[in-house]
Amino acid sequence: MAGLLNGIPAFSAVLQWATATVLYCLAGWEKCPAAVADVTIAESFGLSIYELAV
Repeated sequence: MAGLLNGIPAFSAVLQWATATVLYCLAGWEKCPAAVADVTIAESFGLSIYELAV
């Protein structure tokens, strides 16, 4: 999703997890190892996770 929207991928060193408040995922995220890692990290920080439908 980040690539499509010119955003910063959550696995990027540029993203500061301490400033994140929400994680948005596209359908099928569970098939991408980097996205699975992002969701796992987001869950461990207690962030809200929203799956977007396209």
